Amino acid sequence: MWYLVWGADNKKIYFHDDYAGNRQNDISVVTIEGEVKTVVETGGQCQLQDISPDGQYVLYASDEGEQLNLYRYDTYANRTDQLTDSTNPISQARYSLDGTKIAYATTDSDTEGESVYLANADGTSPTRLSIGAPESQTELAAWGPESEKLLIGDDANGWNQAGIYSVSDNTVKWLGEAEYDETPLVFDPEGNSVLALRSRNATSMPIRYHLNSGGVELLSLPDGVSFFPRVQGRVFDVNRNIVLQHATGSHRKELFQYDIRRDTTKTLISASYGDHNPSSFVEPEYITYESTDGLEIGGLLYKSGQRPSPGIVSVHGGPHGQARRLFNLRTQFLVRCGYTVFEPNYRGSTGRGREFESKVHGDWGGMEQADIVAAGDWLKHLDWIDSSRVAVLGSSYGGYSAYMQLVQYPDYWTTAIAWNGITDLQTLYEEAMPHIQSYEFTPKSRQPAQRDPVRASHCC
Repeated sequence: MWYLVWGADNKKIYFHDDYAGNRQNDISVVTIEGEVKTVVETGGQCQLQDISPDGQYVLYASDEGEQLNLYRYDTYANRTDQLTDSTNPISQARYSLDGTKIAYATTDSDTEGESVYLANADGTSPTRLSIGAPESQTELAAWGPESEKLLIGDDANGWNQAGIYSVSDNTVKWLGEAEYDETPLVFDPEGNSVLALRSRNATSMPIRYHLNSGGVELLSLPDGVSFFPRVQGRVFDVNRNIVLQHATGSHRKELFQYDIRRDTTKTLISASYGDHNPSSFVEPEYITYESTDGLEIGGLLYKSGQRPSPGIVSVHGGPHGQARRLFNLRTQFLVRCGYTVFEPNYRGSTGRGREFESKVHGDWGGMEQADIVAAGDWLKHLDWIDSSRVAVLGSSYGGYSAYMQLVQYPDYWTTAIAWNGITDLQTLYEEAMPHIQSYEFTPKSRQPAQRDPVRASHCC
């Protein structure tokens, strides 16, 4: 179950799930009393986007017409209308707070970028917003108060940067200095500040931009990864406190209430560890090393404490993803078993700007594989690692990488472990859904961390 969206009356929650195992994700609604009914059932995959402010319409994307387009289900009239007819996939759709407009993002075949469009609530009069550069990736985060502003992100300056787009005069005010990848999230209820997530050294930490003073503050949380609701998120509670999940490399996710006035944190739901002592889990170290061409690569090192220690290079999926300072049960299990685990963020990984992320485009199985074997070299040269016992493992694109390591460096690794690994890229493309082909298999592909789980889960 994912993409939970509150109804307008705050008495029911819309959601979708894959009951039949066919990835259709039909949309249902559950009341606070527990009554469940299906409201949208199609022959294609559904992606719940938003609920209109008056509760009449369920806005969703679906590939029932082959490509992913926007539809709305009228809960009053029990009728579905198609709002867009695009040859490129559409996502990130949001109603304005007054319900008169919708904004959405789509890829552009002509520019290899991604743009935001503004349209009437019925999909008519779509207008492409002049944001960033033609080839840049523009994302939509949220509407601002009075439906006059949009919180957007764009990477035209090399790093994904948050900005505020003015609907009335078609201008953008950029936030920050474009020094890190930052994912815009939401305005505060009064519209005086903006929340975003800053990626740096394998962390994803919440920051707050004060719009009046121009200041920026990092919320007081331990280095790790924060999570917020993905769609129509209720980030703020009734008392204007932030509600978020947060985890570190050695601590599982917990639900927190963050008081932005007092800069204090209250734990709402603590992590459960069963019979395990949480202090026994290992916090990783962020390290950097040089690849075979001198490019600096970052990664996370989990030391087992065993001497000498066998080593494992664990390769993340994607390729547009990253190993983050986030509790990983498999990694902690391997460390507990005596293995030192190294998780490299090879070229193509997110979190280090547009240029680094694009280095894998047109070169799958090329230099990113050199980055992975260089990670093995770095690990083997630690004086307490047993260099005769170093393995490579991964799933999805990581599994593909494990296979490629055996092909390109057959005598290098003690063993390789791949699951859900890709072995036929041509077949993978031909059998993928049209919107997955558009998102993941062209140079414009970009996988924003935690904004769109459908895009993140159907590739590698």
